[in-house]
Amino acid sequence: MSFAIFFDDGGVLNDNSIRNPQWKAFCGEFFHSRFGGDPEVWGEANQKVMTSLMDPNDAKEIYDDYITFYTKFKSEWVIKMFEEAGRSVPPKVEHERIFDTTIEYVWPKVHSSIPGIIESIKILYSKSFVLYTSTGLASREIKMVLEGMGIKHFFNGFYGPDLINTWKSSSNFFKAIFNDIKLESKKAIVIEDQPRFIENAFKTGANVIQACITGEFQPKYPFYVENMHQLPKVIENLIRTLD
Repeated sequence: MSFAIFFDDGGVLNDNSIRNPQWKAFCGEFFHSRFGGDPEVWGEANQKVMTSLMDPNDAKEIYDDYITFYTKFKSEWVIKMFEEAGRSVPPKVEHERIFDTTIEYVWPKVHSSIPGIIESIKILYSKSFVLYTSTGLASREIKMVLEGMGIKHFFNGFYGPDLINTWKSSSNFFKAIFNDIKLESKKAIVIEDQPRFIENAFKTGANVIQACITGEFQPKYPFYVENMHQLPKVIENLIRTLD
């Protein structure tokens, strides 16, 4: 039986505790270079804005679907960035361009990959596993993340909520992905760190592996990994139980 492997980003591919300070710094650097002002002020503004805008539960209550949210998020992010930094807000027609050029500048520069994950992905690819992402980031953004990691070319698809117009927190998220690529859930191996997402994947009939790398979550599932160098072996052990 051939398997497809689905990777979350934060806590699986990257360590958010390392990523976030870099994002803050590079974002400040970008806005300083384009709009003047203090890069540290811009960086602090970004941190405040992301904290206020990125609660998916609140967003789900306001917006009917993810694509509508993401479109409006871009504009709200730009508005709040300039307000927090005490600068005049640019015309609305410029908001999407400012957002897009920011992420194009920042994402490829951020380096926060979890030790061992790049090597493990190369091994899994060499063993003919089909690799996908299944993240809370929009597909365009996760592509930039993987490009910065130097592993984009190993992946067959880049799933974020936008491609299936389904929130990552939705119980239908993984099923929507599997349906989109016409994959039986029993042929999927989902690697996640957060139990709520693992449970959503498990309920579809997918095989699950919990990433317990950062110490934020303790193992709650039979198959888990505490060192990403061990991931190929853990996957082999899981598949062996299915024979």
